[in-house]
Amino acid sequence: MTAPVDPSLVERFRDRFTGYTKAFGQSVVRDPSDTGKMKARSWTVSGAPSSESFQKHLEGDGAGLGVVMLCEDETLRFGAIDYDDRSLHHINAAKEIAARNLPLVLCRSKSGGGHFYCFTKEPVSAALMKQRLTEWCALLGFAVTTEIFPKQTTRYNDADIGSWINLPYYQAAETTRYAFDDDGNQLSLEEFLDVADSRALTGAELAAYEIGSASSLFADGPPCLQMLEARGGFAEGSKKNGMFDIGVYLLKARPETWESDLPKYNDVMVQIQPDELVQITKSLRKKSDANDGKGYSYQCKQPPINAFCNRALCLTRAHGIGRTAESQVSIENLTRYQSKYGDDSFWIVQIGGQRILLTTADMYHVDRFNIACMSQANVIPILSVTPQKWKAYLNELISRADVIQLPDDATPTGQVWEQIEAFCTQQVPGLSREDVWQGKTWFEGGRTYFRSKDLFAYLEAKRVKFKSETWVWNLLSEHGGQKAFWNINKRGVNVWNVPAFAGREEQSGEQPEVGAVHEEF
Repeated sequence: MTAPVDPSLVERFRDRFTGYTKAFGQSVVRDPSDTGKMKARSWTVSGAPSSESFQKHLEGDGAGLGVVMLCEDETLRFGAIDYDDRSLHHINAAKEIAARNLPLVLCRSKSGGGHFYCFTKEPVSAALMKQRLTEWCALLGFAVTTEIFPKQTTRYNDADIGSWINLPYYQAAETTRYAFDDDGNQLSLEEFLDVADSRALTGAELAAYEIGSASSLFADGPPCLQMLEARGGFAEGSKKNGMFDIGVYLLKARPETWESDLPKYNDVMVQIQPDELVQITKSLRKKSDANDGKGYSYQCKQPPINAFCNRALCLTRAHGIGRTAESQVSIENLTRYQSKYGDDSFWIVQIGGQRILLTTADMYHVDRFNIACMSQANVIPILSVTPQKWKAYLNELISRADVIQLPDDATPTGQVWEQIEAFCTQQVPGLSREDVWQGKTWFEGGRTYFRSKDLFAYLEAKRVKFKSETWVWNLLSEHGGQKAFWNINKRGVNVWNVPAFAGREEQSGEQPEVGAVHEEF
């Protein structure tokens, strides 16, 4: 923990990172992995982060703070490009932001990559923020190792919390998560807030922000090629692949003149050697003649265009990737919500700005996926795909899914445990051990004792659903529960006990004769 942070800076920091008020994230950094990336234990907490939470974050007191930027009304006050690659050259990146006049503030992330923040002066549409950040991400060439926050632009319901992002300036006085100015110099917390305020946009300014002139070479073509055109062409080592992708564009856009146009594009964008251009032309011609110009597709996963990908926008372009079996659906975000107790996961996908709730079985079977989408969003996204291709697509998609651990009180098991806590703490306690015969609880030695039949009667009265009595006993065991046998006034009774919940004080009173043997569940 470092020296206290000025409360006025805490409030400015809190205001700048205003977000969702029903949940937030916390994270504790552990030792680095074999790759050098910092590992962390992270969890989601119900409720709004308090001023104290922000102060503890800035002072390095305990867990770091994460904010869900998507507010309840589906607006937000900030967004971020998360470049998760430790090879990022922060100083060069900061200078490129300035050179391209982008309204971003670069902060070093806890993993050593970068968070490129965009701040606003007022609540703005989450969809607009995501659109702009996706464009800027492609312009910077960060598409391969980057995530865009907000990941969700709408919510399905309150259980659909959304992804949160770790905030900068943890342990501010000695932080490694600092911001950079235009020249790549490290900024103090106060300097960061001043820069963030100066670059904050109104909603109208964000909507009107231009990143350059319209493409003159790739009309209605893939955004990646347009971005590379704006950057001045292809770098060394990527020119052959780049020329091939230009050829694919020309086959789609100018099927009658593509071959004669290819050298002109080479002069402007690539400048590969004549013999190399001849080889590429032959390869394109061979496939074009056999398949009416439809044989080749863009090399979306290969450099150079993979770094400048904007897939959702590309799907809308007449000469973009097109809706093949593998690209019929543009899933903008996939979130898996899971419980630490092992409750069944549920999934929420975002398609066309709409959030759709799915079970694991809905995800696995393409017909059930379509039915869920039609039911909830009035769309059938998958028109024709084999089960094998769907599973392969899912396998890739799931590997990139956001995994969010639900707060305990948002899971079925967590809700049962809350009722067990209420049973142990909110009833009138017994005055002696003998009172367990009357259905009361007894607190002693830091543990709460009760009969299992009384617990189940309480859960039934509260209409709490649980799988079985054995399942409840296993839940108690996971929380340190034990069983014991008491001999009270020559009467034997089996009792269960768990570590006492906060707020219970040691009970005193007459304690009848006891013969107790504690056992683990």
